[in-house]
Amino acid sequence: MSNVEPLAAHSSSASGPQVAIRSDEIFAAHVGGKLSVALKSPLDTQRALSIAYTPGVAQVSRAIAADRTLTARYTWANRLVAVVSDGSAVLGLGDIGPRPRCR
Repeated sequence: MSNVEPLAAHSSSASGPQVAIRSDEIFAAHVGGKLSVALKSPLDTQRALSIAYTPGVAQVSRAIAADRTLTARYTWANRLVAVVSDGSAVLGLGDIGPRPRCR
């Protein structure tokens, strides 16, 4: 395999134009995973922590329990998608089998 190759060449369901991406770019994007969770506001004071966590979160939780439509406004539930895999099947690669964790 060359260092630069069409990305679509690895997917059995690829259609349309192929995009040439360097292999090291692909691996670099996956180091440590691709997702993170970050604060929207700094939690640098006791007051900020109390508003964001306890006891502040209780007020929002009670409001959501009383009116479930508030879920969309105060949580990320309507914007969250999770894909969990043990590696036994990777989109476009089929059943490549799970691998034991390397230590």
